[in-house]
Amino acid sequence: MTRVRLFSSQQPIGFLRFDEAGHRLRPDGLLENDSVELIRRDLKRGQVAGLIGPYRWYRQATVFCPLDAAMPCPCDDSICRLDAATA
Repeated sequence: MTRVRLFSSQQPIGFLRFDEAGHRLRPDGLLENDSVELIRRDLKRGQVAGLIGPYRWYRQATVFCPLDAAMPCPCDDSICRLDAATA
């Protein structure tokens, strides 16, 4: 599994997780599928950072949930507790 963090003007705005089954993007709709595939291609070529549209992305080894430091983020919960707290 590979995790990517997305930033806009040095502020984190979302993340992207790739695994064998596909990808998970939070928040939904932040990037179009073509942009997600460009990041996937760059990661396969060994890149660890890049630009996609107005966003800068960085590959992250391990990201932890801001609500629970023992839980990796993105989690596999059907509804993220962080999203639920802000809804």
